[in-house]
Amino acid sequence: MKSLSGYLLDIIKRHKEYFILLMIVMLVISVAEVIVSFQIKRIIDTISTNQFDNINFLFTTFVLLKLTHHFGYFLTRVLNAKYLPVLLEYNITFYLSKLSNQSLIWFEGKLSGDVSNKVADFRQSIATLVVHVPKFFRLVLTLFITMGFLWIVSKSSALIVLVFILIYSPMIFGLLRYKLRYEKNYTKESQNGIGIINDIISNISTVKIISTFKSIMEKVISPSIVRWRNASRANLKFDAFGVDLVDTVLIVVMNAVQFYFLIYSFQNGDISAGTFTFVTMTTFKLHYQLENLIVTILYDISPSYAKLKLSYDLLSEEIAVKDPENPITITDGLSGKIDFCNVSIKYNNKIAIDNLSLSIPKGAKIGIVGTSGAGKTTLIKSIMRYMDISEGEIRVGNYNIKDLKQIDLRKSISIIPQEISVLHGTIRENLLVANLNASDEDIANACKLAHIHEDILSLPDGYDTLLGEKGSRISGGQKQRLGIARAILKKSSILILDEATSSLDSKTESYIKTALDDLLAHTNTTVIAIAHRLSTLKSMDKIIVMEKGKIIESGTHEELLNKDSSYNKLWQIQIK
Repeated sequence: MKSLSGYLLDIIKRHKEYFILLMIVMLVISVAEVIVSFQIKRIIDTISTNQFDNINFLFTTFVLLKLTHHFGYFLTRVLNAKYLPVLLEYNITFYLSKLSNQSLIWFEGKLSGDVSNKVADFRQSIATLVVHVPKFFRLVLTLFITMGFLWIVSKSSALIVLVFILIYSPMIFGLLRYKLRYEKNYTKESQNGIGIINDIISNISTVKIISTFKSIMEKVISPSIVRWRNASRANLKFDAFGVDLVDTVLIVVMNAVQFYFLIYSFQNGDISAGTFTFVTMTTFKLHYQLENLIVTILYDISPSYAKLKLSYDLLSEEIAVKDPENPITITDGLSGKIDFCNVSIKYNNKIAIDNLSLSIPKGAKIGIVGTSGAGKTTLIKSIMRYMDISEGEIRVGNYNIKDLKQIDLRKSISIIPQEISVLHGTIRENLLVANLNASDEDIANACKLAHIHEDILSLPDGYDTLLGEKGSRISGGQKQRLGIARAILKKSSILILDEATSSLDSKTESYIKTALDDLLAHTNTTVIAIAHRLSTLKSMDKIIVMEKGKIIESGTHEELLNKDSSYNKLWQIQIK
């Protein structure tokens, strides 16, 4: 992946028309600003010598230059209005597309609030840099142009300013290096703090059930806030005792020396009233410009770059599951045939799947049982390529899944997990996630097959009902049936049921079982079902029993019950 500087250069190349026009406008503003002051000098000199012949011309020129100066700012806003939203859209799309390449395991190890905060910081930092880097360019240009005019008007005054800048610039840029460290630390702690707070808020029901907010505050939130506070304090103290103190002393000394020199020169008749005014105005403007330069560098560009760097570093983390360089192109989807060939998976330095081989024909209905930690969920994640296997090969539809794009693989697989994820949107929007091209009729038919259509129609806004965060406005059973409807709409060749009914009461479970039976009866889909409740697997073509990452038994429900099997023992425990 490219470095941050490489990425920023790509942005400039991609939008070169915008940045070239912006720089031209900055140049015009800088030139006009300095010439306006010089024009005031000429007007004062003309008036003080009682030569009014060309005063109208000088005044008209002054007005036009002033108009040009302010019109430049107007053009800047017009350019920003045209190009900046497009640029920001590109950056957000780029960031999210890069994030989506990370594996599920990677996301499970991150705070969702921290990740989303970095997305927001990435967008905002780019916006701030695009606005303030041209401003920095304009201020530097103005300084150089001002020095040129000062040299023409009063070489002595220009030398005083030049000496000051030669002392001032290295000190400020030295402070900038330290400022960037403080900003990075502050940004890191603030992003982490916001991530923790977002995590607490998104799981507030769990917090209220298992703990008190006071204990969570003391044990989780407060330590993060303290680190955030300390980083903020260190940053602000450096601003006050480092940057502001140095700036104040140097600027006051420069103004005092320059002003004393001007008074002395004017008293001796070495400079005119116009020159006195011009140099005085220019000196004070230089002070203002240098102060603006410091503010722009230290308080706009530096914090934004620190945020941008931290956000971009997230994208630089190694991608655990990668697409092949030359993937096999899939046009019609994959068949439901699945083969595990001597598959082994190590997870957290432990063997989760141990040399497992299994062949699942197209359209077969397979049940998987086993105690917790047997490797059932790991097996499912490996089919979806949420993680890569350590040894062996997994083939779907006669293709090695490592030879396919992950998106092509997952298009052919639907999964109904124990907990259905619901977006904060309408029921219709949540269903369209599975198939963006689904018509209203397709959606209604899928919901009828999933036995959720009547429930939806009974809601005040029907299919346009907002579900709320995590689907808080519907029951667990209704969410589960929405998941089934999504699976129907996706029309995948493989369906995975991962404890799809284990968290439901018996009455709701019967509804879900009916919906699932109807789904399976209307498709030739290959089904892999994980279940603790063995009764839900009775109709499966084959049941495999796993232990410590291995298949220890396989057969139909009746075959496994007719022998002294681990499955039989589990069955006897559950029917008691």
